[in-house]
Amino acid sequence: MTTPTNNTTDHIKAGVAAMTLEPAVECLWQSLAADAAVPAMLLGPGARLLRITDGWKRINPEATHARGPAAFSAGFWSERSAFVDRALAGAAPVRLIEMVRGVLLQTTFRPCSAIAIDAVLATSRLATADGDKTDVIVSEHPDMGRLGDLTEREL
Repeated sequence: MTTPTNNTTDHIKAGVAAMTLEPAVECLWQSLAADAAVPAMLLGPGARLLRITDGWKRINPEATHARGPAAFSAGFWSERSAFVDRALAGAAPVRLIEMVRGVLLQTTFRPCSAIAIDAVLATSRLATADGDKTDVIVSEHPDMGRLGDLTEREL
């Protein structure tokens, strides 16, 4: 497995490890991050943040590589850590329905073992009512965002 390395002084100063990827994998990452603007994270064991796309900024403006887990609730990050470790241990994708800043998402945690990286690619998309719910776990730590001020009736 490839070990993550620090590749910029900004990440070293921020205390966040950025991961250097092989060129073919970097191309795929850039396609997700820049071309498709997918909210995605590359996470190492224990949900160590290796990379995060700008697609997350549409959902959570504070979600940057430098802020890392500090941009999210503690419950969000501890739950994410468990799913990353589960995906790595089972080498199978783990699917989660979660609420982040009042946005309902379906996130898939996919192990990167096929490309010899000890990490999980977590990609998120808007959850739909008619989507396949087979083997989907519902988050125990919803971040209701602005919806948190609404009553049950208003929801």
